[in-house]
Amino acid sequence: MALLPELLIEIISHIATPANDLAYSLPPANRKALYVLCLTSAACRSIALPHLYRRIYIQMASQIPSLQQGTHIKKHTRTLAVGPLSFEPEIAQLVCGLLATLSSSLERLLISCWGGQTDAERSALAGCSGLQEFILPRESNFWGLYTASDQGLHMTLPRSWVGIRRLSLYRVHLEDFLLAQGHFPQLESLCLSDCWLPTSGQVSPAFTRFVRELSGSRQVFFMVYTEEAGLAKELIRALRAVIGDNEVVFGLRVVNLIEERFKGGIPEIRNTRDALIVFEAVRMGILPLIRRRLNVDEGKEFIQDGAVFVWEEYDFIQGVDGSGGSFQRWTDRMKWSQSKVEGPFLYYEEKVDLPPGAEKVHPSFHAKSRTRPVKPDGMTKQTFSATALFTDPSAPKTKKPRKWHLTTYFRRSTWPTLPTIESDPDLKDITIVDGMFETKGLRPGTHTAFQS
Repeated sequence: MALLPELLIEIISHIATPANDLAYSLPPANRKALYVLCLTSAACRSIALPHLYRRIYIQMASQIPSLQQGTHIKKHTRTLAVGPLSFEPEIAQLVCGLLATLSSSLERLLISCWGGQTDAERSALAGCSGLQEFILPRESNFWGLYTASDQGLHMTLPRSWVGIRRLSLYRVHLEDFLLAQGHFPQLESLCLSDCWLPTSGQVSPAFTRFVRELSGSRQVFFMVYTEEAGLAKELIRALRAVIGDNEVVFGLRVVNLIEERFKGGIPEIRNTRDALIVFEAVRMGILPLIRRRLNVDEGKEFIQDGAVFVWEEYDFIQGVDGSGGSFQRWTDRMKWSQSKVEGPFLYYEEKVDLPPGAEKVHPSFHAKSRTRPVKPDGMTKQTFSATALFTDPSAPKTKKPRKWHLTTYFRRSTWPTLPTIESDPDLKDITIVDGMFETKGLRPGTHTAFQS
């Protein structure tokens, strides 16, 4: 199978843990050896994409120089993700050097360790003149476009990015963005995250002018967290009334933190074609593939209205370190009704939780979830499965054919407002490749999912 000549590198300053690394199923004893293999092998791009190793993790920033020695790195790297390293000058110097090495081929950049506060950093960003997408993510210890010392604003969007098409920014100041926006004639999609969102239902004149200036952009997304979703919807509704510009497509993405470093969310799944497009995006390395269960805290944080997960079922014969394991069932610790079959999809309705002590008083009620009432405005869980027919050297060896599952959550009250595949810049142009997945004889698009 021919893979795209793209290598995604993520640099982190800590050892992977279950809480922050979806690739944690990799045996710890062999993790370091794999990193070295991926960095030194001429065929690293074929094992790095599009699944578990589509991101190569570097445990220490001091390993960056070894990246710059590989000729294939400079030639094939299209996407670079730099994780939350420290603000130390030595670290920034290493990152600047890496950007200089990759500047001629880089098309997509995520960077969260600094935002261009020094001349060297601004120069390194400006050197990536071929960028088509820039992502400035939300991190717990990250100031975005503010400096950590005085929170002063520094413009970090170079004028050399004339080909930039997609921007995803955190804590950008409206006035500063307006100064730079005129230099991005090809800007199609803008995703802006919190900080400056109004704290009341009123829309400030500055914010209205800001959105008017974006009338040439095809999409404007407001990336917010669950507790802010209601406010953002009111904001978008007010902006439509004030501006009256039908050319601006406003969208709302409630962030799924598993994908936050690379995406703000995934559109609704309406039919078989949509599901296979998401699978194809995972196969290509655009979206992540989950190979372990979410822990309790992750489940509470990640499972929300509009969340979509793609995970691979497996039953290890034996890991490379002699260990075994399995991931055969998705668990979310929520109460669900019996499944309802609609074509290739299964649907489950969220049930109410029992009050304290009810299990002891009414054991039969607890045992039979069908007697639980449906939770008012609760979640609906939608699932879809397909057999993966392509070869993936990075996948665990299993006893059975590899099976991929799609699990999505939504509320029926908000389902019509979710974005679609066609509105997502990363998914709208994806073509389903024949022979990659088997879906029990169903052809893409032959079944329509839940209709409101």
